Amino acid sequence: MRIRIGRQYAAPRGDGGASPEVAWDPEALINGHLIMVGDSGSGKTHNLRSFLRQVAATAGPSLQRVHIFDTHGDIDVGGSKVQFSQSTPYAFNPLEVSPDPHFGGVRRAVANFLAMIQRARKLGTTQEAVLRNILFDVYALRGFNADNPATWGYHDDGACSPADLPEGRIYLDVPFEEKELAKDVARREGGSLTFDRERRCWWTTRHSEGLRRWPEKRWGKTAPTIHDVISLTQLKLKQLWVGVDTRGMFALENFCKATGQLTRALQKSTGRAGQDDPVILKEERERAADRAREAFEGFLERCVTGDEIDDLIRYESAQTLKSLLDRLENLKATGVCRSVPPPFDPDELVWRYEIRAYGDAERTIFVETFLNRLLERAMARGEVKGVTDIVVIDEAVRYVVDDSDHIICRLVQEARKFGIALFLISQSPTQFPEQILAGVGTKVILGLDPMYHRLAASKLGLDQKYIEAIKPRQLILVNRKLKSQVPQWIPTLLQ
Repeated sequence: MRIRIGRQYAAPRGDGGASPEVAWDPEALINGHLIMVGDSGSGKTHNLRSFLRQVAATAGPSLQRVHIFDTHGDIDVGGSKVQFSQSTPYAFNPLEVSPDPHFGGVRRAVANFLAMIQRARKLGTTQEAVLRNILFDVYALRGFNADNPATWGYHDDGACSPADLPEGRIYLDVPFEEKELAKDVARREGGSLTFDRERRCWWTTRHSEGLRRWPEKRWGKTAPTIHDVISLTQLKLKQLWVGVDTRGMFALENFCKATGQLTRALQKSTGRAGQDDPVILKEERERAADRAREAFEGFLERCVTGDEIDDLIRYESAQTLKSLLDRLENLKATGVCRSVPPPFDPDELVWRYEIRAYGDAERTIFVETFLNRLLERAMARGEVKGVTDIVVIDEAVRYVVDDSDHIICRLVQEARKFGIALFLISQSPTQFPEQILAGVGTKVILGLDPMYHRLAASKLGLDQKYIEAIKPRQLILVNRKLKSQVPQWIPTLLQ
């Protein structure tokens, strides 16, 4: 795999020979990471398209995928494209857990989610602590024990088998946020979608056409979703409002349900007066009252156990939970945390993620979720030779953070041996932290606005005259860190 950038600029040679070629060759470089910067109109998109066409033409068997995060929707190089927005059902679940005992686990998943939320939607210290407690509780409810790596896998051996399922039913993996859409699709196709309360899953009798969007159910543990986090937050908020533990809260909810049944029985009695047997109506009311009384007595017993004090300490206050719940609801509404994987064509080398419809905060969450997922899976796979995944991030400065623990910094420092190469595209090198500029194997400057000349020269450690000599779309600057060689800036003629 190789990208021909151009030829080294030099004075005309007397023998008429060609100048040396300047190329991106991950086998010869210390890593495959590349930064390309240039002012508007300098040819970033044009050159990126050229680079990616060469990647596709020269890719060997090791390259599995090229992922393009297209902020403006103009990096059209073929392949498979999926558009992401609040209206589309696709995204990546940021709460997935890597089962790797060394690089994965519940604590890493919680830390990644909190860091991502903090950068996109700043939380207060108390809110962050409360959300951390909720996340650990959600994982525990799903069977993920933070202290036991054996529980970090997804599918139990004792899960439901096809022999346990009613004959003729096809169970589908429909996320909570997609249930209404799935029912509409089934109705339009003349079928139906039914919820099995015992197995907590939707089923149909015909898995065809539009319903193929949802795969058949894989039984066993699954990662929690943002819906699970919101549901538990709502439950804890209700508990704190009434001052009871979880069992007491369920008892109170049963009481409310029984009260509703009693109210409906009274309404029925009024509407049917003079038509039905009064004795029967009285029995209906008494049964409803008994159910309400039983539930409420259980609720009162729970109120005096004192167990609720632990939750009061862990979850701070109802006000804190309410503010956190509002933030989680807003996050869910953006659609960026959905758990339905995007329907890319697996036979295409290039996958283009069009994210221009997202706001800045949503793009940050989306991209960081993907990158964390990619790195964790690569680490679990182990070290490889060659590049397996190229990730192109347009307008990369939107996602870069000057923090060694940030996912992009980690990828620059660690991802080479796991087969990942980053292509970061932006307007100026001054927008990147020094640890990223120093870590990438190739830097390409297509042309900068004069206001950046002095600062860029200082940050990159080169004479300002070289930047001033750049002629956009003709003469550019390239820096490569070749193995066992001192890196140098090369004036390069585009061809």
